[in-house]
Amino acid sequence: MKDPGTPSRRAIVTGLAVLLGSLALGAVALRSAHGSRSGERTDARAKGASVRRAVEAAYEGLPVGTTPEWQDISSLVSPLIPAGTPYDLAEDILCQAGFGFTWSRLTAAKPMDENLKRCPTIAVMRRWHLQPLGELEASVTLVPDRLAKFDTVERTCAVIRGVRWT
Repeated sequence: MKDPGTPSRRAIVTGLAVLLGSLALGAVALRSAHGSRSGERTDARAKGASVRRAVEAAYEGLPVGTTPEWQDISSLVSPLIPAGTPYDLAEDILCQAGFGFTWSRLTAAKPMDENLKRCPTIAVMRRWHLQPLGELEASVTLVPDRLAKFDTVERTCAVIRGVRWT
């Protein structure tokens, strides 16, 4: 005769099966989420290399001597970080390209104030070059999209100036 307070063997087996099934589904969800993030990371690396090449091509196009005024190179960088790009991905692309941040969501204290999400990201790159000999300074500004609650890029602006000795 069974005690009415103890569960049956069938109830225990069913409970264990449900538990194992939910653990397996959780592992699949984690694996797919990690896979999409690593795909974004690979995309950011490739686009970052393209942004770096575009900036270096703009530097090679500068006239010999000092270029103290900023030259607009938005037409070279904007197609690589177009409007609608997720903001975190855009910042990661600039990071992969070798830019340092004056202000960025990546470097901001967490949890981030909603007012800070409205601020544009300013990224700067300074590099010495051996061929052609000189120095470049480039700046990229990411403007957040107000209609998308500041989670995507509305516009990308880029400028460059430098010194070329040869």
